[in-house]
Amino acid sequence: MLQNKQHQKPLSIHNLDITNIKPSEKIYSQSWLSLKSYVAPYSKNLVFLSLSIIAASIAVLSMGQTISFLINKSFGESTLFYLNISLAVLLGLVVILSMGSFSRVYISSLLSERICLDIKAKVMKHLLYLNSDFHDNHPPGKLVSQFSHDLTLLQLLLNTSLPISFRNILLALGGLGMMFYTNWYLSITVIIIAPLIVGFLLFFGRRIRIYSKKVQEAHANAHTLANNFLGHIKLSQAYNHEPLDIQNYIKSLSNIYKKTKKHAFYRSLLVVLVMLCVFSTSAFLLWLGGKQVISDNLSIGALTSFIFYAFLTAGSAGALSETFADIQKGLSAIDRLNHLLAQNSSSFSSKCSASISFPITSLNFSNINFSYPTQPEVSVFQDFTLDLSLPRKIAIVGPSGTGKSTLFQLLLRFYPLKSGSITVNKVSIDTLSLEYWRQQLSWVPQETHFHNTTIQQLLRFGKPQASVEELWDVLKKAHLYTFIKKLPKGLKTPVGEQGLNFSAGQRQRLNLARALLKNAPILLLDEATSSLDAPNQKLIQETLSQFKNKTMLIIAHRLSTVRFANEIIVLDKGRVIDRGTHLTLLKRCPLYKNLCSEELLDS
Repeated sequence: MLQNKQHQKPLSIHNLDITNIKPSEKIYSQSWLSLKSYVAPYSKNLVFLSLSIIAASIAVLSMGQTISFLINKSFGESTLFYLNISLAVLLGLVVILSMGSFSRVYISSLLSERICLDIKAKVMKHLLYLNSDFHDNHPPGKLVSQFSHDLTLLQLLLNTSLPISFRNILLALGGLGMMFYTNWYLSITVIIIAPLIVGFLLFFGRRIRIYSKKVQEAHANAHTLANNFLGHIKLSQAYNHEPLDIQNYIKSLSNIYKKTKKHAFYRSLLVVLVMLCVFSTSAFLLWLGGKQVISDNLSIGALTSFIFYAFLTAGSAGALSETFADIQKGLSAIDRLNHLLAQNSSSFSSKCSASISFPITSLNFSNINFSYPTQPEVSVFQDFTLDLSLPRKIAIVGPSGTGKSTLFQLLLRFYPLKSGSITVNKVSIDTLSLEYWRQQLSWVPQETHFHNTTIQQLLRFGKPQASVEELWDVLKKAHLYTFIKKLPKGLKTPVGEQGLNFSAGQRQRLNLARALLKNAPILLLDEATSSLDAPNQKLIQETLSQFKNKTMLIIAHRLSTVRFANEIIVLDKGRVIDRGTHLTLLKRCPLYKNLCSEELLDS
């Protein structure tokens, strides 16, 4: 579902630009269908919620007839018996109304929370399985902000707007019906004004929906800016960039305010016009009813009851105009969530059942053509071919931008190939499931990627079932045992956001320990020791040299790391220009010799 064998047009940040999603009847109906599918698993809860609202609404509507009976019988005939009965009935109706209201609030709160948690899990699962071509174009801060804001709106829709709207519709329709039952002549006036109110709802509802999306987009942009500023706070402070950051953030807040003004204007105008129409009609009905009472064509009790239903209908219709705007915002949130769930990475299928034989003895790149989805016009590899015999320690060197790290990304299947194939033991990795293939790889990237967790959980990232003994053993191999042992909390020490509680060298060794613990057949080291000093680097190299039957592909800019390899591959401009041992390449490869003299002297 999340993969696509065909190469698609690269995704753009505008794919999730909510201002570009134009409202239409199709999208509107799709939102309701999506909402129905989310609610369907909880149909029993929905039935109980509906019954609670219906019971409470019937109780309210019954009060009008009880009031009419009270006035005509109790006061008109001055009978205490009817007075007691009327008040007892009113008290019973109040009890039913209270119980119905309690059930509505309780059930709708639980139901909305459960549905939002389901959607949150569904979206997060979808995002985690989307490949790099999507995430390269969508800043995580903006994604999380928009996603969280949409869930808040959806919860408001389910918890408040829809239940209240359903109640108000029942009260408005029930009140209108009781008005006709009480006096059809007075009720005819309502028929004249109803289409006008509905027209206002439809006309302004569309515009409210549009500006609601724009406001939410502005909030997401502001959240992204704040996330960037605080995520790189030391850099901002070092360059005295705080005033400019504050200026840019205030500018984004001003943009929110401008869009909010338009949204608030249309929403307020809708409420004013609807309320004006509704209550003007109610006043006119009161005048007509008063004339009928004076001419003895209508009892005071009936007029009181009619006024009760008229104001009940007016109030319910007026409240509908307010909740209608919230419903539009909720439906807009569903539109965006559906749009997000519809995103597919331009990748290949992970639903494959092929497997490979062990040990892994060959890795082949055949006629590879590749460009990053963000820059399709820039070719990284053209007809790239490389055959490797394994298991060995192979270093990959070359100037910056020649595709060294890209080779690792293609091996990990972060991106699809334009053409060509990568095979392991003569089996194309495209025919292997993503999960199965990535189990064969341990990756140590250039930059350390740490969750805000403990050392123990960090190390177990690739092997969750690892024992404590295994953790200490791998820390010894990474030469961190003594340091971690001295920490007050030991393995339970927090690493901090992106590992900021440790030095760059310690973070790299933790990164390496995590990969070694996974113990995959192929170890990918991308500048894995660049932050280590010479003594620690030597210790790590001695540790790695102990793995005789493990394949290691090493990207490095240090002479000591390169000389440690069995074979060195020299890349330039996306192609292999030479390969061999250190001494062989020094003699015959000018580029390698130049790299050794300029970049690889940091030994």
